Amino acid sequence: MSNLEIVTESFSTEKPSFVDDAFDLKNLTLVDPENVINFVERINKINVGELNGKALTLAIATGGTISMRIDGDHIRRPDLDFNGIFRYADPWLGDQFHIEAINAFELDSSQLNYNHVADMAIVMSYVYKHATVPFSGFLVSHGTDSISYSSASLAMMLGENMPFPVVYTGAQIPIQEEYNDAKDNLRDALMLLREMTMKEVCDVMVVIGGRAFLAVGKERAEDESNAIDCVNDRYKDFSDEDYKIKLPSWLRAKPSGEFLPKTWCAAYGHTLMIHSILGVDPKQVERQIQDPQTKAVILFGYHTNTAYQEISDIISDHLHDTLGILLNPYDADIKYVSYESTKAMVDKGMVLLNMALPATLSKIEYALRLFPDDIKKA
Repeated sequence: MSNLEIVTESFSTEKPSFVDDAFDLKNLTLVDPENVINFVERINKINVGELNGKALTLAIATGGTISMRIDGDHIRRPDLDFNGIFRYADPWLGDQFHIEAINAFELDSSQLNYNHVADMAIVMSYVYKHATVPFSGFLVSHGTDSISYSSASLAMMLGENMPFPVVYTGAQIPIQEEYNDAKDNLRDALMLLREMTMKEVCDVMVVIGGRAFLAVGKERAEDESNAIDCVNDRYKDFSDEDYKIKLPSWLRAKPSGEFLPKTWCAAYGHTLMIHSILGVDPKQVERQIQDPQTKAVILFGYHTNTAYQEISDIISDHLHDTLGILLNPYDADIKYVSYESTKAMVDKGMVLLNMALPATLSKIEYALRLFPDDIKKA
């Protein structure tokens, strides 16, 4: 089995690019445009004055464990749309929130690609442009396997002038199960979303396990206590606030600039990921870098930012037409270079980066599309 983790574009060699208009439903790939139009029509028929103080919240359901049932063969499969999920939630939430939902996908989140994320960005952009009633942002129910990658990519696509908040949530145990984490996660997500709207804060957040994470600062954890972990301390712990939502200072205020979302029109990326671990064959790495779809390389070194010399040399030899990143997603001061192999990589043009992988990938893919003819600018 290969030690390489590879993400490549499908068999096309076209330059990566953005879609022309993220507000145009013709650019949807997987979501039915008629469903989006009907969704907006439902929203615009709502008389806000009759909501009796309930926060109008828009939900996008994508499937994930939170929606699943466990069959007799012990396999989890998507089962509920968002309204079905909400029926299992704390009844108190129904007194606080009026939710209108669109069911975009019914998938295990491990089966999502960039087209799914782009469609969500287009749906949000279209709804924002055409909704005539005020709403408390978007709640996205999502599987935990790819929630970090999906939310980070969505944040890049919506851009720095996004005019509404987005909160993702999911669960490790389906909401239909007697003991689950889904109810608490859903409650916390809705409460945070409402508070962000009231305080005019616009960012993409992920709420799970009693914490709210900034979308570009976390990744999937490998333990059962919490599905998400954070690498840069950008999270809010609900348990510290006596059930009161207090927004952290690092969230972005509602921007005054023009909302210009940019979604990219490809299911897959152009980034090759290489783990420098004992036994990886440099010749195999070289073959992958020479693939015409490879526009960027992420090298995972050891915790000390070191890497096998032959592998780093091969990457360095291709930096004239490939973006090279030496990534350390751990809590470490990567600016401190203390080993010869690390110094050699930096001297040859590798970029040292301390960032969560989901944020790194989304920013690389955005940059490659923004500067398709100039790797140096990317």
